[in-house]
Amino acid sequence: INTSLCELWDDEGQNSIGVPALLARREVIGAQLPAAAVAFTVGVDVQGDRLELEMVGWGRGEESWSLDYRVIPGDTLGPEPWRELDKYLARGWTHPTLGEVFIGACCVDSGYITQTVFEYARDRYGRRVFAVKGKSGNYPVWPKRPTRRQGGNMFIIGVDSAKATLMGRLRIGEPGPGYCHFPTDRGEEYFDQLLSEVLTTTYRKGRPHREWIRRKGTRAEALDCRNYAYGALQALGALGLRLDAEADRVAALGAAGASVARVETPVYAVSRSRFMQ
Repeated sequence: INTSLCELWDDEGQNSIGVPALLARREVIGAQLPAAAVAFTVGVDVQGDRLELEMVGWGRGEESWSLDYRVIPGDTLGPEPWRELDKYLARGWTHPTLGEVFIGACCVDSGYITQTVFEYARDRYGRRVFAVKGKSGNYPVWPKRPTRRQGGNMFIIGVDSAKATLMGRLRIGEPGPGYCHFPTDRGEEYFDQLLSEVLTTTYRKGRPHREWIRRKGTRAEALDCRNYAYGALQALGALGLRLDAEADRVAALGAAGASVARVETPVYAVSRSRFMQ
C-alpha cells in the first residue's frame, strides 16, 4: 500500500488514483444542473458540532456529478442544524430540461446520535429521508428491508460494497457510465477525505481477510457522505426508479425541446420526473 500523496492502491499494487489526478480533472458544472443528471440524492454525515452533506446527481450508467458539498454548523443534539437541513432538502433546483426538480432521497448517518436521527427520519419518511448505518462485510449497498430499532426504521448500508464501487469508478478516465464529475470548487481536503481509506489484505490463521483501513491522520466525512448519497440512489431503485430509462426519457424531452426551439415555437411543455416530486 502506498499512501503518499493520498494514492489508493489495490492489494496487488496495480491501478491507483490519487488526489493530484482528481484535482486535475475538475470541471465547470455551472449554475444549472447537468442535463444528463436525472436523479438527485443527498448523503449526510453527523458529527457532534455539525452536519456535513453532499448532493449528487446521477445519470445513465450511474455517471455522477458532485453538485454541492456543505457544512451545517451547530450542536446536532439541538434543533438548529436539523432545521437548516430541512430547508436544504426542501429547496428546488433548476434543470435545463425538467425545470424545477427536488432531492429524490436522502440518507442520514445514525451511528452517532441514533435516537435523534431516528426521530428526524421517522417524521420525514414519506419524503424519502432514511436513517442509515454503515456495516462492513459482504453486504449489498441497500438492504431488502429496514431494521426496526428504537421506534424507527434503520437501513443497513453495505459500506464495503459502496466503497469498492466508488474507488473503481474513480479510476474511470472518460465521461460516461460510472464516471465521477467534480466541480472546480472541490479542494484538496475534499479529495483527501474521499481517498481516506485503502483496501488491505491481512491474514488470520493463514486465511486472507480484506478490509478498508483509514489512513492515519485523515478524516473521512466526504467518503461517508458519498457512500450515503449512493445508498439513497439504491433506495430510489428499490422504490421503482429505473435510472437508465429515466435518462433516456429526459434526453428525449431535451431533444424534442431543442427541435421546438429551432422552429421558434416560444413555449413547450416540460414534464417532471415522478421520482423528483
